[in-house]
Amino acid sequence: MNSENMKITDSAKTDLADYALTDFCGEKIWIYGNRDTPSILIPHRENSIQPAFTHKMLDFEHDLYSVNGAPPQEYLSIKPRSNELEEVFLSFIRTLLVDISNERDIFKVQALVMKKYDEWAAFFGTGNFGRESRSRVVGLIGELLVLEDLMEKLGREVIHSWWGPIRHRHDFEFEHTAFEVKSSIDMISREVEIHGLTQLLSDEGRSLYLVYVKIQLDPRGNNVSELVERLISKGISRFDLEEKLKKVVAGKEELEAAADFRFSNFTARFFLVDDSFPGIRPDNLSVETKGRVSNISYRLNLDGLTSSPDLPVLI
Repeated sequence: MNSENMKITDSAKTDLADYALTDFCGEKIWIYGNRDTPSILIPHRENSIQPAFTHKMLDFEHDLYSVNGAPPQEYLSIKPRSNELEEVFLSFIRTLLVDISNERDIFKVQALVMKKYDEWAAFFGTGNFGRESRSRVVGLIGELLVLEDLMEKLGREVIHSWWGPIRHRHDFEFEHTAFEVKSSIDMISREVEIHGLTQLLSDEGRSLYLVYVKIQLDPRGNNVSELVERLISKGISRFDLEEKLKKVVAGKEELEAAADFRFSNFTARFFLVDDSFPGIRPDNLSVETKGRVSNISYRLNLDGLTSSPDLPVLI
């Protein structure tokens, strides 16, 4: 191995790596989100040259890296073979960090990751259940989990206030309050995607909350169909719920493909979207711009914004 093969990950050439909040043999593990695909960088002191190899949808490589300007060091780099698997990969890695930090042998770490991958194989699956389908299913799970929370407070008639399946401006609308649900399987990310100029606009006399749902993937958890049956067992009308689901872009075939897409825990944060809440709104743009620009989508960083884990009192 020579300097010509050295990987450089400093701020001058790429994004900085983020500390994964855990160590391996006393040295920091890094999560590196470069322009193509994310990777995890695990430091080690094995000096023997190891060939790069692939295990299904993961690439493994041992090489020298200069992380964030530090002196070059040997790392094991693990990354998904496609950037479409970014969210799944990051969620997968987060579940492994404690186990990785408990190991003392980098080759045992490789074996651990490959063994765990086999449990998560369905999440990395290709074919019909790609990034777009996965995004729709994650969005549906988030809305159903919020529906379940609202049902506990407002009763089973809450199903009639769920407008997400018909692409209404906001996912839930009540007399005093509306909710726009954004869901993610990346437990670290603080960004959501906003579609259009009106998604963060409230109707007159009605407060608007952005609900950010973080969903923990778990091969032993529930899938969408089981969540649907749980809602029905709690009193939601099967007919009304199935009628709503028919309007969801993620149709029956996608839900069947997602049978192994399972999750367990989730968290939800409620952000009041008032005039001080950041975002792009029609008033921010000139008449000329609004007349010429369409299909606006952008990513909004929620880090540091005030939120609550509880539903608002007045709905």
